[in-house]
Amino acid sequence: MQARTFAWGWLSRAVCRLARAVAVAFVAAGVLLTLGQRRLLYCPERFDASGAARRFEACGLVRWPEAAGAEYRALVRAGAAGGAPVCGTVLLFHGNAGSACDRAAYGERLGRLGWRVVLAEYPGYGARPGRPGEAALVADGRATAREVRARYPGRFVLVGESLGAGVAAAVAADPAVRADAVVLVTPWDCLATVAAQHYPWLPVRYLLFDRYDSTANLKSYDGPVTVLLAEEDEIIPEASTLALYRSLPRPDKRLIRMAGATHNDWFWLLSEARWREALERGEGGGPP
Repeated sequence: MQARTFAWGWLSRAVCRLARAVAVAFVAAGVLLTLGQRRLLYCPERFDASGAARRFEACGLVRWPEAAGAEYRALVRAGAAGGAPVCGTVLLFHGNAGSACDRAAYGERLGRLGWRVVLAEYPGYGARPGRPGEAALVADGRATAREVRARYPGRFVLVGESLGAGVAAAVAADPAVRADAVVLVTPWDCLATVAAQHYPWLPVRYLLFDRYDSTANLKSYDGPVTVLLAEEDEIIPEASTLALYRSLPRPDKRLIRMAGATHNDWFWLLSEARWREALERGEGGGPP
């Protein structure tokens, strides 16, 4: 009897120690992810002023605005900053990694279709000062969009990819921007949905510093929205993208499914005809 009591007591203590260890590990993991979440979310490429000049030239890009002494906010293709494009101007907000230099292909492809493409650069990315965060990216994006709108008359379209889709949605909510259309590539409804998918064991909705709630932001935008969904997206859950699309209040919304496309290779699979469909105003595409 004593041996059985001893064994039971030892087992109970072992279980308690294990439970405490698991609880400590869980809390520690939560603290580390909370404190380091912006390092996970923002992965900028940084370079100094001298490195920036070489990097821009190698990519065939120039600083925008071009005024001497002005802090650059974006990049454009060399020779494309002035002049009157056939279609209008696209302001692109890129994803969370790298810099605007990595998106030079947008300028090449959309330039062939008659668009001027302004590649917005985020604070804390490239050679721009600052620290990435939702408040900083959205405020800067709105200021850039207002400046682009004021400088270039004609059709004005916001395009955002991944994290940039969250930025574009928030920028579109600014009534002073007056975007004619918004194109969101591999977007989420809100960042918490994606975080919960990747960290289901943590209460991420209560731990996030940045929210990027595109569903809420687009409720105040009254123009057409096109959503591009990569059917093999391994980063953004399809349910999150579809939830955003279904939440859009206007009938002139469109969903373009990119069969076989993943989160990072969709650009090379999207035809010029699909780009025209995404950028030109049209009737709604109906439910997915």
